Amino acid sequence: MRLKGKVFEELGKTFFNLSLLLIGTVVVQPFVSGKLSLTLAFWGIFGFFLFIGLGIFLIDYGERLKEKEEPKEE
Repeated sequence: MRLKGKVFEELGKTFFNLSLLLIGTVVVQPFVSGKLSLTLAFWGIFGFFLFIGLGIFLIDYGERLKEKEEPKEE
């Protein structure tokens, strides 16, 4: 079974949403409550950029697969 481009796009959107959840729970919430440490901020920001990068890559990869799947009309 081959995975279609839409699957990768949706997975990329999920990673994008997870990055927003991560930055909110690991960085913003502790900052507001005054319990933010440098280590927590580093890992939260690192995870945010990791998930954002992975999400963008998967969305782009899904778009490229969709372009290959669709027949070209001339």
